[in-house]
Amino acid sequence: MRGRAAQAQRWMCYVNVETNNLLAGRYLGWLTYEEYVNWAVGCLESGLDSQNIRILASLRKPLYSSEVEDYFNRSLRDLGWHLPDRTECLMEYARGFAREIV
Repeated sequence: MRGRAAQAQRWMCYVNVETNNLLAGRYLGWLTYEEYVNWAVGCLESGLDSQNIRILASLRKPLYSSEVEDYFNRSLRDLGWHLPDRTECLMEYARGFAREIV
């Protein structure tokens, strides 16, 4: 178990909480493409900026899955962030709920 905790710590220093929550929604099938756009707007508002984040934030309906996913993945690369695997992401998502309860 310590190995998993160390892995989670490694990627969490690169992926912020909002991004992990977005990815959890993606892995659970709850995410809409508008939420990717909202994520990009939130990045810009918090000072995280890149050309791809700006493009993603500017997308409007109709949203095309391939375009949204492409700019999201490019945005993560721009930030130097890496996608956690499904298990790591969902474990951190659950830990976030647990922290709120305690």
